[in-house]
Amino acid sequence: RECYRLTALGEEVDNLLKEKPSFTFDFEGTTVDGKKMTRKELTSKFNVICVWSVSAPISSQAIEELGKITQTRKDATLTTIGFPGAKGLTDDQKKEKLNGFLKEKNLAVTCVIGTDEIKGRIPELRGIPTILIVDATGAVRYRADGYRSPAVIEKALKALSEEKAAK
Repeated sequence: RECYRLTALGEEVDNLLKEKPSFTFDFEGTTVDGKKMTRKELTSKFNVICVWSVSAPISSQAIEELGKITQTRKDATLTTIGFPGAKGLTDDQKKEKLNGFLKEKNLAVTCVIGTDEIKGRIPELRGIPTILIVDATGAVRYRADGYRSPAVIEKALKALSEEKAAK
């Protein structure tokens, strides 16, 4: 049974990597700490970007798991782009809501406040959370719409690292 699960996991990652998303993901925004941030500041080989929402219950689990993965890898960092889950909020209210969520869940991550402009830079955004693995040039190397287990993300990072090392 475990062998079947690992085979299916490998096939899922292989299929997602074959799709090779064909877009560059650049963004400019403000973190919940009030600092300006752009994608160009992310200089790791692989930058795991999780687009999430306070209103999606699985978000905190995804962020926590991605944080653990990136803490154990020297070639990857995690940045999150959070949406407060409510319309019509001021920038200060958005910061407050996102900070409150991160503190309540005890998540110590970099969080850029999500905007419609940032959301619009992800073609056909299909689900929250959406996980992108972006290389240092901004090219999206892997995309997963909706929650993925840590094993899938770890396998994708490993495959991308091996692919880069082979070049």
